[in-house]
Amino acid sequence: MIAGHRGRRPAPAGPAVRSGPAVRPVPARRVTRRATAAAVAVLTGLLAVAGCGTEGGQSPVVTPEPSPTSPFAPCPPPASETLAPAPPPLAGITLPCFTGGEPVALDRLGRPAVINLWASWCPPCRDELPELQAFADEMGDRVLVLGVATDDRWSAAAWAGIYFGARYPNLFDPDKTLLTALGRSALPVTLIVEADGSIAATDVSGSLTVPELRALVSENLGLD
Repeated sequence: MIAGHRGRRPAPAGPAVRSGPAVRPVPARRVTRRATAAAVAVLTGLLAVAGCGTEGGQSPVVTPEPSPTSPFAPCPPPASETLAPAPPPLAGITLPCFTGGEPVALDRLGRPAVINLWASWCPPCRDELPELQAFADEMGDRVLVLGVATDDRWSAAAWAGIYFGARYPNLFDPDKTLLTALGRSALPVTLIVEADGSIAATDVSGSLTVPELRALVSENLGLD
C-alpha cells in the first residue's frame, strides 16, 4: 500500500440475482419506503415466463419479515337464499379467506363472479393484479372479483397485493385444491362464473386487461 493512501477493500461477491420484468407501481395504495423496498426484494429475481407452471412444488420465494397485514378485503358471506347444487368443478370446494374469518364455499357465492387464480411468483399474474382491481372498482356490486392465491406463501402473496395495490377479496389455496379440480397445472387462470356456480368461461391466455375482462363478462354473463 502506498504511504498516505488508504486502500479500499473489495466488496465480497454475493450470489447472482436474475432480474425479473419491470413492475408498474399503482398509486391506488400508498406504502412506506420500507414496505416498498421489501416488496421489491420479493418481486425481483423471479423467473419470467408466459405461463407459470406449478409442477414440482412451490417456487422458492424469499419472504421479508415481519409478515405484512393482509391488503385484501374481507371475503363475502355465503348467499342467504337456498341455492340449487352447483355443478362441478366448483361444487363442494371451500377455501379459507386470505384475510381471515369464515371459509368461502365457491358454490355458494350467489352472484356472478370473476375468479382469478394467481401467485406472487408468476409474472403475468402480477401484471393482472392492478387490472383486476380497476375492473373490480368499475363493476362494483354487479360482479364479484375474487382472487385465489395459489401454491404460494401467505406473506409473499400479501406483499404482492400491497405493492400492486390489489384490495379485492382473496382466498388462500397453498395446496392447489381449485387448480387441481380445474385440471390445470399453470397460472394464471381466470374463471367467469354464473350466479348458480356454473363456469361460463375459462381464460388461460395470460395477463388480462380491463377491456379484455369487460369483454369476457359481457359475452358470457351479459353484463356491461
